[in-house]
Amino acid sequence: HPGNWLWAAAPACWRPAFVCELFRYGLFPLPHSDSLVPIINPEERYCIDLRAGREGGRGEAGGAGSPVRWDKSKRVRRHGRDFVMSVNRSFESSLRRLQDYHLAKGSGSTWLTERLRTLLVGL
Repeated sequence: HPGNWLWAAAPACWRPAFVCELFRYGLFPLPHSDSLVPIINPEERYCIDLRAGREGGRGEAGGAGSPVRWDKSKRVRRHGRDFVMSVNRSFESSLRRLQDYHLAKGSGSTWLTERLRTLLVGL
């Protein structure tokens, strides 16, 4: 059910192809162990495939399967002024800064482990 957590066997969550499929459906795994991995299951999902403006691209994940041009989406037209989209030129260093931020907050741990950071950078 949306709003609940999903669980997956850890070996699958360390495979890039599996993680890409989860992302395609608006799901985000938090692999941090070698057994079960929690997957955030949001009530509302929206993924923007930046290829949607070109042939072969797809828009909203989990839709009816027909291509959707995100740049023509009603949601983007309605809320487009409410957000800014940017492209990060140094994804890996941004993830490292995010790790440092969470570690500095005082708990001494972070959901963004080295293994997860490496997986994300490798995608």
